[in-house]
Amino acid sequence: MVDFEDYQWIIAQNLGNVATKIRNTLERQHKFKYYYDKNKKAIENKYHMGQSVMLYNPRLPNRKDKKLDWRFFGPIRIEKLENNNALVRPIDKPKVELELVD
Repeated sequence: MVDFEDYQWIIAQNLGNVATKIRNTLERQHKFKYYYDKNKKAIENKYHMGQSVMLYNPRLPNRKDKKLDWRFFGPIRIEKLENNNALVRPIDKPKVELELVD
Protein backbone atom coordinates (compact mmCIF):
# COMPACT_ATOMS: atom_id res chain seq x y z
CA MET A 1 0.00 0.00 0.00
CA VAL A 2 1.23 3.48 -0.90
CA ASP A 3 0.91 6.16 1.73
CA PHE A 4 -0.28 9.67 0.95
CA GLU A 5 3.16 11.36 0.89
CA ASP A 6 4.57 8.77 -1.54
CA TYR A 7 1.48 9.18 -3.71
CA GLN A 8 1.96 12.97 -3.79
CA TRP A 9 5.61 12.52 -4.74
CA ILE A 10 4.72 10.08 -7.56
CA ILE A 11 2.04 12.45 -8.93
CA ALA A 12 4.45 15.42 -8.80
CA GLN A 13 7.11 13.41 -10.62
CA ASN A 14 4.64 12.31 -13.32
CA LEU A 15 3.41 15.89 -13.80
CA GLY A 16 7.01 17.02 -14.15
CA ASN A 17 7.59 14.37 -16.83
CA VAL A 18 4.44 15.42 -18.70
CA ALA A 19 5.45 19.10 -18.56
CA THR A 20 8.91 18.24 -19.92
CA LYS A 21 7.42 16.25 -22.81
CA ILE A 22 5.01 19.08 -23.65
CA ARG A 23 7.86 21.62 -23.60
CA ASN A 24 9.97 19.41 -25.88
CA THR A 25 7.06 18.93 -28.28
CA LEU A 26 6.42 22.68 -28.50
CA GLU A 27 10.11 23.35 -29.12
CA ARG A 28 10.14 20.79 -31.95
CA GLN A 29 6.98 22.27 -33.46
CA HIS A 30 8.53 25.74 -33.48
CA LYS A 31 11.72 24.36 -35.01
CA PHE A 32 9.81 22.54 -37.78
CA LYS A 33 7.69 25.64 -38.45
CA TYR A 34 10.84 27.76 -38.76
CA TYR A 35 12.38 25.39 -41.32
CA TYR A 36 9.10 25.04 -43.23
CA ASP A 37 8.56 28.79 -43.41
CA LYS A 38 12.19 29.36 -44.39
CA ASN A 39 11.99 26.93 -47.31
CA LYS A 40 8.39 27.64 -48.36
CA LYS A 41 8.10 29.06 -51.83
CA ALA A 42 6.16 32.28 -52.11
CA ILE A 43 2.89 31.69 -53.93
CA GLU A 44 1.04 34.80 -52.79
CA ASN A 45 1.41 36.60 -56.12
CA LYS A 46 1.38 33.51 -58.28
CA TYR A 47 -2.06 34.26 -59.75
CA HIS A 48 -3.77 37.51 -60.63
CA MET A 49 -7.27 38.56 -61.62
CA GLY A 50 -8.16 37.96 -65.26
CA GLN A 51 -5.60 35.19 -65.65
CA SER A 52 -6.62 32.02 -67.53
CA VAL A 53 -5.86 28.82 -65.62
CA MET A 54 -6.59 25.11 -65.74
CA LEU A 55 -8.17 23.50 -62.65
CA TYR A 56 -6.91 20.20 -61.26
CA ASN A 57 -9.54 17.62 -60.36
CA PRO A 58 -8.06 15.06 -57.92
CA ARG A 59 -11.27 13.01 -57.81
CA LEU A 60 -11.35 10.60 -60.68
CA PRO A 61 -14.03 7.95 -61.12
CA ASN A 62 -13.11 4.41 -60.14
CA ARG A 63 -12.77 2.76 -63.50
CA LYS A 64 -10.22 0.54 -65.16
CA ASP A 65 -9.28 3.14 -67.75
CA LYS A 66 -8.94 6.12 -65.42
CA LYS A 67 -5.38 6.56 -66.65
CA LEU A 68 -6.82 8.24 -69.74
CA ASP A 69 -9.25 10.55 -67.91
CA TRP A 70 -8.71 14.30 -67.92
CA ARG A 71 -7.23 15.45 -64.63
CA PHE A 72 -7.39 19.14 -65.56
CA PHE A 73 -10.28 21.09 -66.96
CA GLY A 74 -10.58 24.61 -68.22
CA PRO A 75 -9.54 27.13 -69.31
CA ILE A 76 -11.06 29.11 -66.50
CA ARG A 77 -10.68 32.83 -65.80
CA ILE A 78 -9.96 34.14 -62.30
CA GLU A 79 -12.59 36.78 -61.48
CA LYS A 80 -11.71 37.57 -57.85
CA LEU A 81 -8.94 36.57 -55.40
CA GLU A 82 -9.53 36.28 -51.65
CA ASN A 83 -6.68 35.04 -49.43
CA ASN A 84 -5.90 31.57 -50.82
CA ASN A 85 -9.22 31.19 -52.64
CA ALA A 86 -10.36 32.33 -56.05
CA LEU A 87 -13.73 32.93 -57.67
CA VAL A 88 -13.55 31.50 -61.18
CA ARG A 89 -15.74 31.31 -64.27
CA PRO A 90 -15.31 29.19 -67.42
CA ILE A 91 -14.08 31.29 -70.34
CA ASP A 92 -16.47 29.74 -72.84
CA LYS A 93 -19.51 30.26 -70.54
CA PRO A 94 -19.38 33.87 -69.30
CA LYS A 95 -22.93 33.83 -67.89
CA VAL A 96 -22.31 30.88 -65.56
CA GLU A 97 -22.35 31.70 -61.85
CA LEU A 98 -18.97 32.20 -60.13
CA GLU A 99 -17.47 29.15 -58.43
CA LEU A 100 -15.23 29.25 -55.35
CA VAL A 101 -11.96 27.31 -55.70
CA ASP A 102 -9.45 26.65 -52.93
